[in-house]
Amino acid sequence: RFGEYCKRLFPHGMEIGERESSVLDDTLLKSGIDRTLSESYLDLVSQTRQMLMEGQHQSGNNSRVTMFEGAVNHDYFYVRPDILDKIVKTGENNQTELRVIEVKSKSWDSRHTVESKMLTANKKSIKSLYLPNIQDVAFQSLVCRLAYPDFRVSSWLMMPDRAKKMKCSSVHKILADREVPTIE
Repeated sequence: RFGEYCKRLFPHGMEIGERESSVLDDTLLKSGIDRTLSESYLDLVSQTRQMLMEGQHQSGNNSRVTMFEGAVNHDYFYVRPDILDKIVKTGENNQTELRVIEVKSKSWDSRHTVESKMLTANKKSIKSLYLPNIQDVAFQSLVCRLAYPDFRVSSWLMMPDRAKKMKCSSVHKILADREVPTIE
């Protein structure tokens, strides 16, 4: 449900295909070392690439393309980030940023610093509770950097914040009405 809420934060976003992980798993298991992707997955990669290279939504001085469940591959690596958000900043340097956003239902508390929540006491490693999330978005970002070397790729985790309160009667109402509630 949090994933559906996050999609509402990007009203211009577009869904890319359906998530069929079992098809990919079967393909990878059968193909062994040669690991090839099925045609349906290559179609998703192609659709994502086309939208990233051509599609635009104008917003002020920026153009933006947002996709849900986009598909990106490079060689044998294949990822489906929850949200791909490409922002082209027009002006002097026309910089293109590709935000790889991974949505997690694990809650966060913004009243604490990132260091106190994510790092161990000696501040030398990431707590095991957050490590899989960080590894997940890091791998997705790596594949995106390899596939789109001209973009500045950034990694994001989107998690519900325990320190914030939503102004709404129920989560079901949000999903049914397709509304994004305000946050205090």
